[in-house]
Amino acid sequence: MNILIVEDEIIVASSIRLLLKKIPFVNFVDIAHNFEEGFQKFNSSIFDIVLVDIFLGEEKNNGFDLCEVIRKQNKQIPIIIITAYHSIRYIEKAFSIGVNDYITKPFNHKEVELRVKRWLMLSNQITTKTKITYHKLSFDPETNFFSFKKKKRNLSKKNKILLLIFLQKPEKVLSCNYLKEKLWGDYLNCEKSRNIRSNIQILRKNLPKECRKWIKNIRGEGYILKKDDL
Repeated sequence: MNILIVEDEIIVASSIRLLLKKIPFVNFVDIAHNFEEGFQKFNSSIFDIVLVDIFLGEEKNNGFDLCEVIRKQNKQIPIIIITAYHSIRYIEKAFSIGVNDYITKPFNHKEVELRVKRWLMLSNQITTKTKITYHKLSFDPETNFFSFKKKKRNLSKKNKILLLIFLQKPEKVLSCNYLKEKLWGDYLNCEKSRNIRSNIQILRKNLPKECRKWIKNIRGEGYILKKDDL
């Protein structure tokens, strides 16, 4: 899961980034420091949640303006305001333009973590009480473990993220670009070679033999999690 933080204070943005990267299944956390940069990054990658400060060091555009633009483009993505403004007028404004949550500075790190985790679970249709299961292959959000036929599987964080992407969209073809953006958010701008095929091969090797072939390559289209033959 990928997160975008739009915050003009470098130290604050960095501290939030370090905090959120510790959350299980949060893979990529990007930072923008103003309206323009936030707008460009939002449109160049796939994000699962956006945290926005109201004041972005500009007179022309502020965080509210960015929230409005994001909400017009995406009706579902959770947006959280993080700001020093405590006024009820600002809170009313935030919710009126479609913001999902409002956190005031100075904030408690644990509070930010809990709120972000809650919105990630809600937006990805995960609850702490509900397992995601596909033919006895399951993920338990409460324990952060995958299992097959009730036997736990030890997987790396990257493997877990990749498998969860498939479990959330079983029997649907996922393009390589979609998988890359969910894994590496910034892959378009990164010089390092990032091969989705090799990552899927590693994941398969770490799955039980019985379900390794469930992740299938659809030539020219991408990959699919499907138990039965195509």
